[in-house]
Amino acid sequence: LITVPLMVLEFPLLLNLGKKGKPLFLGLGVLSLVMLVTAWVAETSPLGGGSWWGFYIVSCLAWVGIVGMLYGSVTRASKHLPEDFQGHLGTMKAFILI
Repeated sequence: LITVPLMVLEFPLLLNLGKKGKPLFLGLGVLSLVMLVTAWVAETSPLGGGSWWGFYIVSCLAWVGIVGMLYGSVTRASKHLPEDFQGHLGTMKAFILI
């Protein structure tokens, strides 16, 4: 339960965005919390019911939002970092997508 928010929130720290990364940090934290809570509610709901589908879809949308925010932030950060670090950001982007 704690590993997902920690893993998601470490990306802004690794990108070393400073105060500019605060909105990203907060957005990822909120989306991570939404994803975990709605996934848990879906898991405890009767399978195939209306509430199950609703919470499952919200959880999936939060996950897509997290992936989009992370991928976009790594892509934007790559433009401002030294050339030798660009390969590492490519690895980060592959890790995000997988």
